[in-house]
Amino acid sequence: MLSLSAVPTARSLHATSLRCCHLAIHSNGDCLEINAVGLQQPLQLHYAWLRGHCYCDKCYSKATYQKIFDLHCLSLFEKPVDIHLEDQNLSIKWTDGHQSLFHIDWLIKNSYSGYKQTSKKTESYWNSNKIKELNPEHVTFEKFMNTECGVKLLLSNVLTYGIGMVEHVPATLEATQQVVERICPPQENLFGKMWQFATQPVHSDTAYSSVYLGAHTDGTYFEDCPGLQVFHCFHHEGKGGETLLVDGFHAAEIVRTVLQISPNNHLEFVYVFSV
Repeated sequence: MLSLSAVPTARSLHATSLRCCHLAIHSNGDCLEINAVGLQQPLQLHYAWLRGHCYCDKCYSKATYQKIFDLHCLSLFEKPVDIHLEDQNLSIKWTDGHQSLFHIDWLIKNSYSGYKQTSKKTESYWNSNKIKELNPEHVTFEKFMNTECGVKLLLSNVLTYGIGMVEHVPATLEATQQVVERICPPQENLFGKMWQFATQPVHSDTAYSSVYLGAHTDGTYFEDCPGLQVFHCFHHEGKGGETLLVDGFHAAEIVRTVLQISPNNHLEFVYVFSV
């Protein structure tokens, strides 16, 4: 079995069609306020952001998915000369005569202000009893490699629980790499892209021994820490060797609750080590 784990930080957007009921200029003069049914508070969109996100044919190439408009020409003090609604579209005319058109739903789903209100968390915190109860579905190697729903199932588990399992993967480095590359290219590091190790004392590292390893986070010493980690056991004899998985977000929530720490407070920490 191959296990894939990640910090569940991704978010999925969830937004229904929202009818704009009020449009007003922000009092400080550098941003626009939009009130819409279903929003907890008005969107505040800076004019510079709006001008830089114009997707008309003069500003954006739909063939290459690249911007044509030179952002260096954009003034942070950009101001419109006319703003009005056309059905569910916000029409803005700028000082240089350029016309921009934004659908209200698009602004709600893609703006920094709207995303905070419409994003829906997918992650589920768990402990050993909870994860057994939830029992996330595993995906077979064949289904994962040959169907989109297999990939979706694995990634959905990673986003929700931080872990995912692929069963019946051939016990080879090549097959393991196929699974990895079905998701993304492996990250190069001091060990290489893909590497094997066994209980042989070839390095001064507990991971190369049969000594029990408690809960820990790998790769924190890298400049670019791993976003996803993949483990595949090729061969096992004897006792022990179980994989220990811990929901770090659940552990952090317990600490926050017990110590009554506000989410807005930042705590200092010290990395303790000995030479």
